[in-house]
Amino acid sequence: NAGFLMAGFNFLTRQAVGLPFVNGNDPNLKFAVMIPSGILAMTSGAFTRVPFSDISKQVQAGLAKDLGEAISNVYLKPTPDQVWKKLATVFTLTVIKGAPFGAFQCLIYELLKDKTPALLESINFPIALEPFLWGGCAGFCTGYLTNPPDVILTRMAVEVDQGDADEAFNLGSILARLNKASQKIIDEEGYQGFLKGGWENAIYFAPEAMLWFGVYDLLKEVTLAFNE
Repeated sequence: NAGFLMAGFNFLTRQAVGLPFVNGNDPNLKFAVMIPSGILAMTSGAFTRVPFSDISKQVQAGLAKDLGEAISNVYLKPTPDQVWKKLATVFTLTVIKGAPFGAFQCLIYELLKDKTPALLESINFPIALEPFLWGGCAGFCTGYLTNPPDVILTRMAVEVDQGDADEAFNLGSILARLNKASQKIIDEEGYQGFLKGGWENAIYFAPEAMLWFGVYDLLKEVTLAFNE
């Protein structure tokens, strides 16, 4: 997941900055194109993750004894229409949840990497630890900023209507359920309801992003040094 995000983000950002109508020397414009790059990178990863998500859950939940039985339960026993509906629904929800994450995480990291070195140097912060700090801050901020869609999707999953189990996939129906879950949160708890669990979500993502970005940057520097 993180690998798809970083690889896609870097590739798409380089491609966007290289377009003839984009001024790659304008830092503000460069950061602006990072937002759609992150969204597209996160979305592209969903194509590979979604087909395998239910297979792993089958084994983890004890519903299948091995990989073969899990594949059978997910793709062979249901009808083709049921399989398509499940994949399309999970993909849609994965994109809705992942798009904000892709938009924020790498962008925040790159902003901190660009704007804070002088400040960190002035307080004698170790240069080798800077990527870990930027990564932790990016993960913390992203975890908090992406909490609202997490809350909506969680509420929607809890209150899912089983009555349409045999109906075909309908994007409009999914969006209507998202809207219904959002409106219920607003009616019952106000807009602060979207922030429930936000700090916990931020704390959850901070150490993961700190280690991921820190190790990524370290390996990148080692690779560049080796190639020289």
